[in-house]
Amino acid sequence: KKSSKTPEIVSICLAALSVIITVCVYTSGAGKLGNFISSVTRGIFGVGAYIIPIIIIGMVIHYFASKSEEKTKKYVLLGITLADFVALSHMIFAGNIALEKVYSHNLKHLGGGILGALIAKPLQALMENVCTYVVLIAVFAIMLVVE
Repeated sequence: KKSSKTPEIVSICLAALSVIITVCVYTSGAGKLGNFISSVTRGIFGVGAYIIPIIIIGMVIHYFASKSEEKTKKYVLLGITLADFVALSHMIFAGNIALEKVYSHNLKHLGGGILGALIAKPLQALMENVCTYVVLIAVFAIMLVVE
């Protein structure tokens, strides 16, 4: 009976990609391609670019170490938590930056990237800043207690 090695191959590729992204984001030792990858990840995820590779490596380790069958649910919750984190980062560091300038702002400054802005800006338009903070912090707290 043959067993599929696809999940293992995907996990190894994700781990390798995470290491490459980590080198690109944290150092300047990855050349022109590394600078490009660093710029894109910081523009899209803002400060999240610094934790995403670490989270992915953690997920790969968890995938192999955990006996739980509910891995997908945990990964989805982690994704929601990360999205909420970058939205909060956008609010804290770049909440007053126009959407069309968010990407370039995140290349030089802290913020939540385009993803954070796309989550936070509509909430700000509906509820202003204080209520947006309350909602984002509540979502973050819920993600911490959900199993």
